[in-house]
Amino acid sequence: MVKLVAVLMAWLGAHTPYSGDVALPEVRRAEPQRLQEMMYGDRAHVRALEVMALYDPDTATVWLSTAFDPKRVQHRGYLLHELVHHLQYANDAEFLCRPAREPEAYHFQEMWLEQQGAAFQHDWFTIFATSRCKMVY
Repeated sequence: MVKLVAVLMAWLGAHTPYSGDVALPEVRRAEPQRLQEMMYGDRAHVRALEVMALYDPDTATVWLSTAFDPKRVQHRGYLLHELVHHLQYANDAEFLCRPAREPEAYHFQEMWLEQQGAAFQHDWFTIFATSRCKMVY
C-alpha cells in the first residue's frame, strides 16, 4: 500500500497546486460500518451511503474500507481523493469550511480517473450541493 500511496502522491504533486513534499499519511483499514460511524456519527438518514474511504486530519490518517481493492481503478480513485485532503491539510490550504474541500478533491479524482480511462461515477450537482458551508444567522 505504501508504494501505491507514493505513486498517487507523486501524481498529485505534479497535478495540484500543493507541494507533494510532505510526510505520507498513515493508511489504516476498518469495516464499512465503522467508517460510516466515523463519517456520519448518529445521522442515521445518511448512513445508508457506502463509505469506501475517509481522511482524518487530526491524525493524518486515510481510512480505507476492508472492501477496498487496490486492483480496482475506482477504488484507487477513492484513495487519491483522500490523499488530496491530506495535501490540503499538510499545505495549510484555507477553505471556508470542511465540506468546501470536497469539490477540489473530486476534481482531481475525476482528472486521474480520466487519465486511467475510467469513468467518474459522481454527479457534480450533488457534490456542490453537499459541499456548501452552513450559514449561521
